[in-house]
Amino acid sequence: MSPRQLITITVASITFILLTSCRQSNIDGVIIGNTLFENQDYPTNKRFCNIINRTLEKDQQALIELTEFSCGGAAGCYDLGYVLTQVINRIGEQEFIKLINGLTEKQKNEIKGISKNPTKLSINFVS
Repeated sequence: MSPRQLITITVASITFILLTSCRQSNIDGVIIGNTLFENQDYPTNKRFCNIINRTLEKDQQALIELTEFSCGGAAGCYDLGYVLTQVINRIGEQEFIKLINGLTEKQKNEIKGISKNPTKLSINFVS
């Protein structure tokens, strides 16, 4: 293999790694706040991006996963609340209500119970 081919392969490999391994702070217009974003490693960020995308597609399980996502407390949980607010804004309140209404009582109670864990987002629903 010639030095030129080796350099070309190396540059292509590095470019591929950089393009596919970068974390995202903006998922289809939903912005992840700095504190929450900076505390995520690559696999956590990819999982979080997947959860956000699925929630935007009105996936009830993704909504549960989003509200249960570990935010690390304090500003990270504020950032998670901001993400949820953006998702609600994108899908609309009526669609969000449909998602919530489609949950079992146990799932609703699990979402309501998040406030008992300080590292989770706190959401309270009015019946």
